Amino acid sequence: MRIAYLTDIDLWINSGVRQKHLMQVATWNRYGHTAKIFCIPHVERIPDAAFEIDCENYEIFDTKLARLFKKGFAAYIRKIFVVNAVIKSLRRFSPDIIYERSTTWYPGLDRILSKFPSIIEYNALLEKELEVTSKSRVRLMHSFGNRRLADCIKGIVGVTDEITKYYTTLYNKPGITVGNGYDLGQVSAHGIHKGEGKRSPSQLIFVSSPGMIWHGIDKLFELSEYLEDVNFHLVGPYYEKQRPNFIQHGYLSKNELFELYSKMDIGVGTLAFHRNNLTQASPLKVREYLAFGLPVILAYKDVDLSGQDFVLEIDNTEDTITRNIQKIRNFINAWKGHRISRERVERLIGYAGKEQKRLDFMNTLLTQKSIRIGLLQ
Repeated sequence: MRIAYLTDIDLWINSGVRQKHLMQVATWNRYGHTAKIFCIPHVERIPDAAFEIDCENYEIFDTKLARLFKKGFAAYIRKIFVVNAVIKSLRRFSPDIIYERSTTWYPGLDRILSKFPSIIEYNALLEKELEVTSKSRVRLMHSFGNRRLADCIKGIVGVTDEITKYYTTLYNKPGITVGNGYDLGQVSAHGIHKGEGKRSPSQLIFVSSPGMIWHGIDKLFELSEYLEDVNFHLVGPYYEKQRPNFIQHGYLSKNELFELYSKMDIGVGTLAFHRNNLTQASPLKVREYLAFGLPVILAYKDVDLSGQDFVLEIDNTEDTITRNIQKIRNFINAWKGHRISRERVERLIGYAGKEQKRLDFMNTLLTQKSIRIGLLQ
C-alpha cells in the first residue's frame, strides 16, 4: 500500500507523538509499504533554520500568511490556506489510503480526506479534551465541521476500546483498537540504576507536556510532599512550586532523556485522566518507560498493561494520592533497582504485532466492499 500520513505534529520538536509517527512510518516501510508524512504544523511559525528529521519521506506545508497571526490562530490560518497545496501533493503521491492523526476540524479537512480512502486515528475523546483546553470559538468551529467527516472516512482507529467505541458510534463506521506501541530496537539493552544502587534514594520520573491539566503534575508534587525520601524527576514544562526532592529538568533532547531513564527506578504515568473524561489510556511516555525496563505507576486502565505485576494501578480520582500513599510507597520499595525483562515488554508493546494489525485493518477497508459497522475485534 501507499500510505499518506496526515498530521499536525511538529516533526522537528522531540516528543512522544513525533517518535510514534517516525516509528510507524519506518515499520510500514520495512513491511514493504510506501509511507510519506504530510505535516501541517500546529505552531505559530515554522523555524527558518534547517532542522533534522529522522525520516526520509516527508513534506511540511506552510504559508506566509500564518506569520501575520499569533498563537493558535496562526496554525488555524495555515491549515486553511494550505489545503489546496496538500491536495496537489497527495495527488502526486497517489496514496491508496490517508491515515490521519485526529486534529481539531478546520475548513478544508473534509476536502482532503474525501480525495482518497481515509482513516482517522483518535488518541483521546477530542471533543471532551477541547472542553478543558480550548476557547469557545475553537469548540464551536470543531462542532460545526466535525460531523462532516463521517461522509469522508472509511474507518476509525482508537488507542483504547473506550475511544474506539465512542467514534465508531458517532460516525457509524467500522473501527479497531490498537494500543500505542514502541520500537524497542531504538533502545539499547537497559541497565540497572546507575549510582549507589539500593543505598541511594529511589528515583521516579514523570515526562509531561505543556497545557495538559490531565497529566496531573500537581499530584506528582503532592506525592513528593508525602515521600520526602524519594526523588521525583519532572521532564517538560516547569511547575510553579519547588521542593528539594522535586527535581525539574525542563525539556531534554532524546539522548539526554534516555540517559536520565537509565538512572531511574520507577516511571509515573498520567495521574488525572478524570479531568479529561477518560478511564482508559495508552500513553506513549509509559511505553518509553517500559522500553527502559521501568516499573510504572498509573492512575487509569491501560489497554495493554492492566493486571501486570510491574504496574501499580491507583484510582483515577482527584484524591488518588492521599487514598493510595501506602500502596505507592510499598510498590516503590518492592521494585527499586529492578528492571522488567525485554521479552515481557516486547510481548505487550512491541511494534511488530500492533502495526501488522493496523495495516491489516487498512487493507480490509480497501478490499472489502461492505464491512460490519462497529468495533472490530
